[in-house]
Order: sequence, then C-alpha cells, then structure tokens
Amino acid sequence: MRWPNASRNSACPPDPLKSALKVKVARHSQSNSSQALIADGVMAATLVLGAFASIAIAQEFGQMGLALASAGLISAIGLGAWMLNPGSLLSRMAFAFALTAMVALHIDLGRGTLEFHFGVFVVLGLLLMYSDWRPILAAAGLIAVEHLVVDRLQAAVAQF
Repeated sequence: MRWPNASRNSACPPDPLKSALKVKVARHSQSNSSQALIADGVMAATLVLGAFASIAIAQEFGQMGLALASAGLISAIGLGAWMLNPGSLLSRMAFAFALTAMVALHIDLGRGTLEFHFGVFVVLGLLLMYSDWRPILAAAGLIAVEHLVVDRLQAAVAQF
C-alpha cells in the first residue's frame, strides 16, 4: 500500500509532525509579516512625532534651522524606506536608524539634557515590536558609536 504524499520507495505513512511543523512555520511567517506591517505603522507615527518634538525642542533651546533640516532628512530616510518596501528588513533597519538618529537630534538640540537620553530606551523598547534582533542590535550599535564619536569630538575641542 502506498500512502499519499509518500516517496516512491517508502512504505511508511507521511510524518504528521513534519506536516504540522510546515503549516506552523507558514502561519508564523504570515503573522510575522502582518506584525511587521503593524510595527512599521507605529514606527512611522513615532518618527513623525519625533520630528514635531524636535521642532518644539528647537523652539525652547534655539537652532530651528538644524531641527528642520535634520528632522526632515531623518524622516525622509525612514518614511522613504517604509514606502519603498513596507514590512521588510529594509524598513525595519531604516526605522531603527531613523528613530535612533531622531533621539540623537533631540539630545543635541537639548544641549545634552539628561532627560532626552531616555528616548534611547523608548526606541529600543519600540523596536521589540518587530520580534527581530537585527534592528535592536543596529540601534544599540548606532547609539554606542554615536557616543564614542561625540566623546572624542568633545575631548578634541576641550584641548584647544
């Protein structure tokens, strides 16, 4: 007797565990893509709110030109990647970069005010919505590199 979906040389029935696993993997990838689309929407809204926040911070601390130019460029990068390929790794990484850069802009506009640094933790928490380690690692790495660069630049300026 031959079983349906069994190989020609096999007299064994198909493995129900393998079949169930294939179905589960297919459902998981479908839910991941819809989850990524929802998370992309949340990241887009957060990025736009961050752009408006940078304008408010600039009104309080000055540097409106820097706020408008930088927030516009950062938003264009994040939203542009999202519009090109929503729910993809490209959009996840672009939002990780853009949201991290927006927080760095807030810190710079606020002249290093300690409270603006908490935005880093908010961004890392929001990136958990993707259930993907790559955007979180990219954002954490970008923050670490930014801190090293700013530290070295401030040390170089202090020597003069």
